[in-house]
Amino acid sequence: MLKLHGTSMSSAGRCLWALEELGLEYEHIPTAIADTRTPAHLKLNPNGHIPVLEDDRLVLFESIAINLYLADKYGRRDSLWPASVEDRGRAYQWSFWAVTEIEPYLIVMIRHEMFTPPEECDLRAIEGASEALKAPLKVLDDHLKGRDYILGNKFTIAES
Repeated sequence: MLKLHGTSMSSAGRCLWALEELGLEYEHIPTAIADTRTPAHLKLNPNGHIPVLEDDRLVLFESIAINLYLADKYGRRDSLWPASVEDRGRAYQWSFWAVTEIEPYLIVMIRHEMFTPPEECDLRAIEGASEALKAPLKVLDDHLKGRDYILGNKFTIAES
């Protein structure tokens, strides 16, 4: 049975989404960020992060890698996993783009707005991240003109 270690309040949330979208049976093993440095967890992910997916003897970490793997292995062709090699390439492109162009700024905002005590919150960091998000979000907005989804008119793993 598939096992996903993590919390929905982390990038593991995108993996939980993929598991649900694919209709897969899985065990969610709630793992707080504070618990990622235990010897047991470090055996699964020596980086000490979540999420971690166990699929039989395969252990994967990194949420985008997990989602692409799940869609490829368990998604029917032309479902969450695109049918053509070109669209699979585009799914990789937009998935990695989200991690490199969007996620760093979101992490700054989330850390300061949700996990930092109000008296320690850096409003300038939040404002800077918000401003920096405008350029990549414009790229996405421009790409979506005339499309329902990232890869056209089909909902795919690229949406994760």
